[in-house]
This record gives sequence, structure tokens and C-alpha cells, in this order.
Amino acid sequence: MVERIKIKHRGELKTMKNTLYIHQRALESAKYLISNKSTIRETALHMGYSKSAVHKDLTKILPEISHKLYNQAKQILHSNYTEKHVRGGAATRIKWIKEKDMCVG
Repeated sequence: MVERIKIKHRGELKTMKNTLYIHQRALESAKYLISNKSTIRETALHMGYSKSAVHKDLTKILPEISHKLYNQAKQILHSNYTEKHVRGGAATRIKWIKEKDMCVG
């Protein structure tokens, strides 16, 4: 049975649509992040949203919707955070190697 909601004015309907959209966006972002074990940057690029929107969706909105998905996403975000310095060091190393090769060759 579908529950009917009384809407007093159009602004309430617009707010409800925005809320549903944001919840759907958070669920889609979480599912992508979990299935691909991606970073927030990769998830944002794939989904077409900003990094800050994806981060807010995953950390603030997702716990209100699904604790199970939130806990899975939280584990991936934590592992990405702990590996951040390693990835940054590898990127810097590659940059220096390329610059060295350009100077020599």
C-alpha cells in the first residue's frame, strides 16, 4: 500500500524530490566505490559529481540511509586514507624519473 503524503505547498514537493535525488546519488556512489574499491576522486569522476559532494554523500548522508553500505564504504575510505602517502610518494618518484630522463635525453 502506498502511503499518501499531504503537501501544503510546492516547495515541500521540491524539497522531497531533492532529498530523494541526494539519497539515490549517495547509494549509487557507495555501490560504485565498494564494487570497484575506488577512491573518492575516481568515484566522483565516474559519477560526474564533485569530490566534495561524493565525500559528503558517503560520510554524512549514507549512514542515515544504510548502515551496511556505510560500514563497507567506510572501510574502503579508511584504507585509501592510510595508503594516501604511499600513492603520493610513488607519483612523485615517477615524476622525478621522467624529469631526469628529459634532462639526460
